[in-house]
Amino acid sequence: MLPMGESVTLEGYEVLQTWSILEDGSSADPIVNDRKLGYDRTEGERKKMKRQQYMLSIFTNLIIMSLVLTGCAGSGGEEDRVVYISNETGVEAPLVIPAEYKDKINPLAGDPAAIASGKEAYFALCSQCHGEDGRGEGPDAAGLNPRPADFTDQEQMQENTDGYLLWRISDGGDFDPYNSLMTAWGTLLSEQEIWELISYLRTLP
Repeated sequence: MLPMGESVTLEGYEVLQTWSILEDGSSADPIVNDRKLGYDRTEGERKKMKRQQYMLSIFTNLIIMSLVLTGCAGSGGEEDRVVYISNETGVEAPLVIPAEYKDKINPLAGDPAAIASGKEAYFALCSQCHGEDGRGEGPDAAGLNPRPADFTDQEQMQENTDGYLLWRISDGGDFDPYNSLMTAWGTLLSEQEIWELISYLRTLP
């Protein structure tokens, strides 16, 4: 028991509060003391820094994961493909060569016998649209949209990889972005016969 007129001090979260005990045993309103609670500032700052470092670590890991996932999403399937620019349709657009064709190299390039066989195949199968001189102005070319490719366009032919030519001759043009009447010769010719045809196309002026 406290003697009459004595006071008791209780610690709050922010300040010290003092209650005066009245003679009748009741307590008066607390008197707020301006003195703040004392605490170990060094320990508090250390904990605050640890929290900040923890949050920074989480934030950094999230950024790294985001970059990794973005890279994976952007490269999906691209390991087996190559971007190719063509103006065959009159509009330059990024084209994707299927993986089964993109790395193909003509094994018969420059072979005289292959060139001779390819020339025969060209005149029998291709000259009606692409013309005997390969300029894309054959008798059946009138009214075709897009126009048949001009194989004498050296700039374009240099950009056309062997894999690209194999793909286009094999699969034809009945798909985006070509949408042409180009026949899918892969259903009639063997791969070697198509290479012979490509060998001849490479000789056109």
